[in-house]
Amino acid sequence: MQMVDKKDDNSLDEMLEKHINDDSFESTTVDDFGRMVTRAVNSAAKDKGYDSLTEMIKDEIAIGIDAKNKPRRPVAKLSAASDSENRYEYFMKAIDSVNYDSRYRGNYKTGHIEAVERYIDKVELNKQNLVIVDRIIKQELNAVNRRGNQNLYDKGYYDGLKTVERVLVQSKNAMMMRVASVLKGAIR
Repeated sequence: MQMVDKKDDNSLDEMLEKHINDDSFESTTVDDFGRMVTRAVNSAAKDKGYDSLTEMIKDEIAIGIDAKNKPRRPVAKLSAASDSENRYEYFMKAIDSVNYDSRYRGNYKTGHIEAVERYIDKVELNKQNLVIVDRIIKQELNAVNRRGNQNLYDKGYYDGLKTVERVLVQSKNAMMMRVASVLKGAIR
């Protein structure tokens, strides 16, 4: 189990080197330097979605103890929307059911939520015709896929788009099945 990324480790090394080479470093007290290191470490932990290094360590220990259970990506519970009357209602209920595992936090979660919220707005503007949103999401997914997932935010944003796409597809399938069952009942 490795708690510190090389990138985070390098930033601490760079900070130490900067302060050693800085003329004003001589006047820096040990307490001041300790506070600077604490702020840098807590900042790295916050980038990963934790409030502090202590919280990150506790979570890493819990993950180590419960290593068999992999973290679950944010997923919409489609069963929450099964009684919906239209695609819009289905989409809103399913998106509302998305939960975030405690191991998906910080920049990943921010990116995911931003993608989902962006498409909630698009769905609300096109309540009567979600085919428009189907096309928009496919275009954006292609663009984001070509750009690549550079960091946790990008990965979360991409996964958020995939969640939206999945829910849109399922909403269409659910409504087609509803129409098919009504037609089947009318033919009998």
